[in-house]
Amino acid sequence: MALLFDPAMTTRFPTVTQRASLLADTDAPPQRRVTSSGYARTSHMTNPIRSKAEEKFAKIRQQDEDAIKERDRAQKELMDKTARLRALRMAKEAADKEAADAAAIEKADKLAAKKAKV
Repeated sequence: MALLFDPAMTTRFPTVTQRASLLADTDAPPQRRVTSSGYARTSHMTNPIRSKAEEKFAKIRQQDEDAIKERDRAQKELMDKTARLRALRMAKEAADKEAADAAAIEKADKLAAKKAKV
């Protein structure tokens, strides 16, 4: 278990990674730490607090994972919708081009027939 005071810590409170490293050392024997009130406390006394913190952390992690999955699902739905609409637009454009080509051919045939009569 890491000591409560670590000279490498530059702030009064440990960073997230430093707290994680403190929580990771659960197999270490209990060590005495001095609390802010000056009383000594062994680390085995903090296990209920630690377990609550770990439960909250796991719950938050699960919520984050769920949010990421929801975001990915929404993004995939948007991409699928965009691809479907693009395919419909391209099919419509192709049909419009064929209709325009057919109209142009028909108009050219009418002009050719008109010139042939004159």
